[in-house]
Amino acid sequence: AQLVLCQMKYNLCHNEITMLIARVFIEQIPKNLRKFMNQMKLSQILRLILMCKRSLGNFGLNCVFLTMLLSLVSIATLVVAYPNEPVRLPSNIVMSNIGMMPCTLNTGTVTVNHDMMLNPGCTYYENFNIVTSNTTLNCRGATIYGLSQIGVGAGIKISDSAYSNMANVKVENCNVEGFMEGILSTRIGFESLGYGKEYVNYLSNILIENNTVSYTEGAGIYVDGYVTHVTISQNMIKNCGSTGIYLDSGSKFNTVTNNIIEHNGYYGVYPTGQLVTYSGISVRLFSTGREGIAIDGSSYNTIEDNQITDNSAGGVFIYTNCGEDVNSDPTAWYPRRYGSHYNVIEDNDFTDSSSGETGVWIGSRMSQNLYFMDCSNPAYYSKPLIYYSLDRASSNTVENNVFNNFTYGVRVEANGANVSNNIFNGNSPTEYAVIVGTPIRTQVLNEPVSGSYITDNESYLPNVSPYRFQIGQTESTFYKNYDNDSATQWCQVSAIPLDPIIFSYLIESDSVPAPTTAPPIPILGEQMPCLAPSSPLGLKANYLNGSITLSWNQPTETGSSPVTSYTIFDAMGAKSGVFVVAGSTSFASQTFTINGLNLYQTFCFYVKAENSVGLSSQSNEVCVFTSLVATKSKSATESESALLEKSNKTVQPDIKEYGEQNLKTGSTLKKASKTIGLNIHNLTSGSTKTDTDRMQKKHILTLIDTFEGFPLGIYRSLLHIFLDD
Repeated sequence: AQLVLCQMKYNLCHNEITMLIARVFIEQIPKNLRKFMNQMKLSQILRLILMCKRSLGNFGLNCVFLTMLLSLVSIATLVVAYPNEPVRLPSNIVMSNIGMMPCTLNTGTVTVNHDMMLNPGCTYYENFNIVTSNTTLNCRGATIYGLSQIGVGAGIKISDSAYSNMANVKVENCNVEGFMEGILSTRIGFESLGYGKEYVNYLSNILIENNTVSYTEGAGIYVDGYVTHVTISQNMIKNCGSTGIYLDSGSKFNTVTNNIIEHNGYYGVYPTGQLVTYSGISVRLFSTGREGIAIDGSSYNTIEDNQITDNSAGGVFIYTNCGEDVNSDPTAWYPRRYGSHYNVIEDNDFTDSSSGETGVWIGSRMSQNLYFMDCSNPAYYSKPLIYYSLDRASSNTVENNVFNNFTYGVRVEANGANVSNNIFNGNSPTEYAVIVGTPIRTQVLNEPVSGSYITDNESYLPNVSPYRFQIGQTESTFYKNYDNDSATQWCQVSAIPLDPIIFSYLIESDSVPAPTTAPPIPILGEQMPCLAPSSPLGLKANYLNGSITLSWNQPTETGSSPVTSYTIFDAMGAKSGVFVVAGSTSFASQTFTINGLNLYQTFCFYVKAENSVGLSSQSNEVCVFTSLVATKSKSATESESALLEKSNKTVQPDIKEYGEQNLKTGSTLKKASKTIGLNIHNLTSGSTKTDTDRMQKKHILTLIDTFEGFPLGIYRSLLHIFLDD
């Protein structure tokens, strides 16, 4: 009757309901009552009901009422005839023929090859193995309990041979506790699939929804190699020993959405450390633990709208493992052919309450010592007890997320990352929004992280320079990033402290007394703010044969990162454009020659130094008049009163003399004299020189250039005034 009511609630009409009732009541009947029941023709009646349901299809609800009525009649008959007869649950039930699991079977593993519902009031101690396409396991809130089997098997396994096809499986409303993994999707024998044959067959289109998974030794939900199109939605995954969710190598096109992933990855994290022995030497390891979500050699996944909170090592780590256990466990080893590429981490809420964690880490194995991982991939740097292997995690996107209280919001150690439109909140100047760079690969192979796209992020951290790169980067775009609503730049920073071996941030001799609380994780700490360099010094210019050679000295202060280039600015616009000169790491004099300059023109220049933060203030300004005679520049810094005095003593007599020789031209020059005098007045009326002053000088000199046959003496006199030459 309970099952019938359930069917009525969901307005369903399943053949399994009738078959269940038939089998339950027929098997409950004692042998000496079978004859009586046969005389009642109950089994035939039930078969008729089944035929009724099949013929009526969706209109079979009357058949359900009839089934319930006959069931009640049967129960009443049994109770009256044999009131003391125990009611026995069916044994050896074929799960393909029923829709409801009894509470206790003690079968070890339940093979599910058809839709199944569990009793919401029950706790099941079995493993469930779904082996058929188009199958739903609905636990209806029931618990699958494996705390006595921690580290053994999976609570729910969805599995098929790697050489056959399985699709359209749903696991919902289950409470899984204990085991090695909570829910595992795996293709049996996938390790032996040849290159290019990995996706000929498939395990695909799996929905894992509205479950609670906790207290596993391994991952809460595990998607194994070459499994595709798994949707993990609206689950609570908490207190799992390893990662909350693990997407293994070759899996792809998976979606992780609207889950709560909380307090996972603490297996082996002890305040006193963990004693291990290697080559007869006993040491104490202090573990970092694991992250909330591991994307290991898995591509084209979307991680969106999740709450990822207080997991041991951090939020989401994107990497490709090195082919671990090649010698120590060759039966489980398989080649990691594919990297973790083109994953999107978006619209998630990351929160942390301890120090040393990372929100999202792209290329997290690039600078990890993998010596004890027994890797099959070659090392790019190794020596005794040291093994670094190239990680593969390019072209991943982290956008529109909120990061709260992480030591490092986003770390980028792989190429082509897009980190955009994220918000970073925190309460310590030792917290950073984005850090790009991989120290070991850069130093050993001279291959810094390249192609990063860092844009439109907003930091509300107390760190005034929250965006950094470590040990260099190249071909990156850093644009429209903000610190407390003000536009900011990034700069180089010291390398983040590296763990001595993967998963352990500290190794101590066991002779050292064990601490009562774990030592703090080493972190980057507070760094000098990002500063541009000071201005270049002592700019000079020499003119010879149509070329100007500029020379200057480097700034006394390079700022928070080395000078990368110098930019020469044309102060008057006579030579269009600017010239960029590569920087030098020494403080030697810098020079640059500008060729192809026209005669009888004035050119003024100044120089700015640049580092990763931006441009310095400008150097002194120098001007040169191009003529047939070699000249040296002088700084355009004479006082305004001296300029005005020269204008009265030099300009007017020369113009008057020229006007007497040529009345027409002289008349024009008299008008020009008034204009020149007015501009000189304007030029000298302010307290400092500005870009407007230079524009006025440019206007005056352009006016002079319009007079054909203008005497060189007058031209030079005007230049004396404006250029102090």
